[in-house]
Amino acid sequence: MIKKIVVIAVILLLITGCSAAPRPNQIIPEKIVSRVELSFKNLPHLKEQVYQAWAIINNKPKSIGRFNIKKSQVVDEYDKKIKEFPLDYDAREATKVVVSIEEKASNPDNPSDIKILSGETWEGKSFLIFSELITYAYGSYYLDTPTDLSQRYQYSGIWFLNFGGGHRVAGLNLPDMPSGWKAEAWIVSKGEVISIGKIKDPNKPMTNPKYNGKGNCYGFPGQDFINNAPDGFDFPLDLRGATVMVTIEPEPDNSKEPFFLKLLVGNIPKDAKPRTAHMMKNNCNSMPNGTFEVR
Repeated sequence: MIKKIVVIAVILLLITGCSAAPRPNQIIPEKIVSRVELSFKNLPHLKEQVYQAWAIINNKPKSIGRFNIKKSQVVDEYDKKIKEFPLDYDAREATKVVVSIEEKASNPDNPSDIKILSGETWEGKSFLIFSELITYAYGSYYLDTPTDLSQRYQYSGIWFLNFGGGHRVAGLNLPDMPSGWKAEAWIVSKGEVISIGKIKDPNKPMTNPKYNGKGNCYGFPGQDFINNAPDGFDFPLDLRGATVMVTIEPEPDNSKEPFFLKLLVGNIPKDAKPRTAHMMKNNCNSMPNGTFEVR
C-alpha cells in the first residue's frame, strides 16, 4: 500500500511539475495592471532571433514581451497565438513604443540597436513604423562599365547617378539611417542575389568593390560585374532583365542575403539602353508597420 502511495505521489509530482513550468511568453504577473495588444503588417517570421516590444516610460524601457510572427499573427516561441500581453505596470504611461530584434538566448534590460519599429503614444495607442523619412527616398540608376578598359560590356555595370544641369549628380536620395542600420544595394539576376555594396554616402563610390575592372569608376555608388565572379554567376554579367534594390540592413551584418526592409526597387528593362537613367520605385507601402493598444 505504501509503495502504491509513493508511486502515485511521484506521478502527480511529475505531472504538476511539467505543467507548472510557464512558457516564456505566458508568464503572467501576480498583479495585472494593464494589458497590451499588438498587431503587425508586412512583418516577417524570424528564424534565428525574436522580436521584443518595449514601452518607454520616463525615458526608460520596460519590456512588454517577446514574440514572433506566423501567418501575420503574433505568436510565442511555440507558434501559439498571443492575444495580449498582461503587464504589472500601467502601459498607458508610455510616451513611446519600440520593437527591437533580439537574440533568442539574450535577456536584455534595454532594446538592441536593431529597432525595427517605433511610434509615439497617445491615450494608450500608437502606430508603429520604421521611419517616416523613408517616404521621401528615391533613386535612379545608370547602366555602364567605366572600369572595363575594353568598353565591350556596357550592360555589366550599374551606377546610382543621374544627370542634372549637364553634369552627373547623385542618383540616390536616402534618409539618414538610425543607429544600428545601413543601406545596401543588391542585384537579383535569374534567381541569384549579389550585393552591389554598402552605401555610406550617395555622393561617393563604394569602398573596396569586389568586381570592378582596372579602369576608373564613377564618383557615386555602384559597381561593374566583370571580374572575380562568385559561385552561381558568370561574368561579365548582363544586367538587363535583372532587379535592382536598395535595402535597409542591420549593422553589423555579414549576411549574403538582403534584409526584408526593401526601400527602393527597380526592374531593369530587358531593352535598357546604356548610359541612360532609369528610376526606382519607393517601396514604403510594403514596409512593416504595426499598432499598439492598451486594453
